[in-house]
Amino acid sequence: MLTNRKHLTQCLSCDSPKIKYVIEDRAYIKDGKKIVIPKVPHEKCFSCGERFFGPESYEVIEPYQEKHRCKKRKAVI
Repeated sequence: MLTNRKHLTQCLSCDSPKIKYVIEDRAYIKDGKKIVIPKVPHEKCFSCGERFFGPESYEVIEPYQEKHRCKKRKAVI
């Protein structure tokens, strides 16, 4: 996991300094099912709620995306 990346000191959306590096579970709905990705590192603004994901976030997210990707359907001719 990448750890030498500099973290944000202010929010890119609202310019607030209330931004912190956090590790949280992220959830989304896929085909009516709730998918939870545990321990996703990212930066979160505690003023506006915006979240910023870097390369280390995607190292955690991508395996879940691959696992839950829709199977391609064959075309009916």
